[in-house]
Amino acid sequence: MRRSQLRVISPKFLLVPLLLAVLLLLPIETAGQTSVPSELQDQIDALFPPPGLHKAASVQVRNILRQAGRGEIADAEQKLLDFIEFGMAKLDGGQLLDPNGGADPTPGDAFSELVVAVSETAGLSAVPLSEAALGEDGAVEFVDESGGTVVTETEFAGADFPAGALPDRTLVVIEPLPEVGVPADRDGPLPTALDQYPLFYEISTFPEVPELGVPSIVGVCVVDPPDPFAPDPEIVDRLRLAHPDPDNPGGIEILPLADPFFLDCEAASTGGLELASSGRLGGA
Repeated sequence: MRRSQLRVISPKFLLVPLLLAVLLLLPIETAGQTSVPSELQDQIDALFPPPGLHKAASVQVRNILRQAGRGEIADAEQKLLDFIEFGMAKLDGGQLLDPNGGADPTPGDAFSELVVAVSETAGLSAVPLSEAALGEDGAVEFVDESGGTVVTETEFAGADFPAGALPDRTLVVIEPLPEVGVPADRDGPLPTALDQYPLFYEISTFPEVPELGVPSIVGVCVVDPPDPFAPDPEIVDRLRLAHPDPDNPGGIEILPLADPFFLDCEAASTGGLELASSGRLGGA
């Protein structure tokens, strides 16, 4: 069984990617943009079958670029969310084309690449969408101001946002991250000399949420023996979640405990631990 760790997010936490460095994307000039650049159109052509889906996708992308070019960023972000929701529904329904006949990139990966390319071309903030997030150990869902819970299909990681936590419709992405190094090193994605134990996840939003309205909860499961990355059973009661400290670049924040009510860590290995935390969203 996998052990579970949970944390509570304070309203002060900046909801940016939790585990990986944030990349600075330079905005691309889009003033007056009314047509879809050929590079984006090629990606649309490879994914959306004509006539109906192809036309709908092309029109949506063109509208995103047009509004971003006018400086109507909030509207462009909402239209990009519409496009993501549209594309994910077609992906889940098996309606997208396979651009490489079973070889990489898969339809999910190709759609993720298209969404990222659209956001970059429009000069919007990066969309944290990936094929890993679309898999069973990831999650991609929409949550609005009424709140909601986002959990991976494996139920090894999740986040619960009460009403008022998010200001508007928001894309919440949970992406699994691989183990780091060899088990004996106890290394991980956080910038710390402290031992780190998987599972590791990155939890992000689009648009970025500068401040949560109310405290929220996230949790992850921790591997147990015989997994070579598992912690020694004698120290499990000392485990805590942590994440990069948004107020101290290069530092981390260790979070207190909370109830991981939305996780099921019994399905993976052989032990049991539930940790909770009251703090800001983190990940490790």
